[in-house]
Amino acid sequence: MKNILAIFNKEVIHIKRDIRILYIAFIYPVLVLVLFSYALKLDINSIPLAIGDFDNSLRSRELVSRFINSGYFVRTYNVSDIDQIDFLIRRGKIWAGLIIPADFSRKILKNEAANVDFIIDASDNNTANQIIGFSQTIIQQYSRDELINFLNLSGMVTKRKSLSMEIEPRIWYNPELNSTNFFVPSIIAVIMLMITTILTSLTVAREFEIGTIESLLVSPLKPYQILMGKMIPYILISLANWILILIVGIFYFRIPFRGNFFEFFFFSMVFMFLALSLGLLISTVVKSQQAAWLVSLLGTMLPSFLLSGFIFPIESMPRALQFVTYLVPVRYFLVIIRGIFLKGIGFAELYREGLILALMGTAILSVTLLRFKKNIG
Repeated sequence: MKNILAIFNKEVIHIKRDIRILYIAFIYPVLVLVLFSYALKLDINSIPLAIGDFDNSLRSRELVSRFINSGYFVRTYNVSDIDQIDFLIRRGKIWAGLIIPADFSRKILKNEAANVDFIIDASDNNTANQIIGFSQTIIQQYSRDELINFLNLSGMVTKRKSLSMEIEPRIWYNPELNSTNFFVPSIIAVIMLMITTILTSLTVAREFEIGTIESLLVSPLKPYQILMGKMIPYILISLANWILILIVGIFYFRIPFRGNFFEFFFFSMVFMFLALSLGLLISTVVKSQQAAWLVSLLGTMLPSFLLSGFIFPIESMPRALQFVTYLVPVRYFLVIIRGIFLKGIGFAELYREGLILALMGTAILSVTLLRFKKNIG
């Protein structure tokens, strides 16, 4: 225990002398969390819309009003022909254009198909798909109301409460469909892995860089004592970082936390153990702090964003990539953090993911010890 404490004290001295570690641990994570949480927000509103109402009737104005009052669209321009919409879309002034023909009301009164033109800038297909969904919902509701009015005037409405079968959606766990509630817990998971791995990867690499690794290798200390002494300070720093980003996520972004805090703490410690083991492994492979930083950053951030289900559903990936995702730790912790934050589930449902993370961390730490013993040899 004294040997581990001696290495611990030595590492604390290094941390106090290196201001970069405190920046990486406490400032960088908050910046990443705030920037990515706003940048990855997929909720679309205030869509700039150009409107050409050539009917200018009570019915056409009602349709325009429904678009504007929906909260999704903002009437940005009034146009006199479709060419103006093309001009505005080309210059990025609007995202969509609504053209209501001059015979719109007349066709409704005659019970004929009254079509409107809705032009969408589909250069961003994700945004375009959402705009299509918003517009179809508005048009369908308007058509339904007009049909009911027509049947009322014709005396054809029966005593049935509804004219057709309808879906009544019951949205669980994220009823506001707020993408922030989905992304912020995911970003917290990525930050936990990235920051903990980066901090730990610098520890042995620093010894190689400043030339003190030889004194450690020839000392009577056992490999596990050296690694444990170096891990403990970063466990404490990672724990403080974990508390900080949780406070920002829950109180600043108002992300709901519906699960058990102690269960989340347990799973987080398992995940941190894996990240610490990964950082130590990297630090035994590379011989400079700059290389350790680069390998840790690229090795944690890119797979976590692209291959964990963070942004892209794993089920939609090619089969070969789906197998690769099993090696990405964040894949399992995303299930845990989203489940605890949003669904309120706990150990009974998430123990498999926790066990996989523990096994991965143990395997990585075992490889690290073997490499460290090889260096000693």
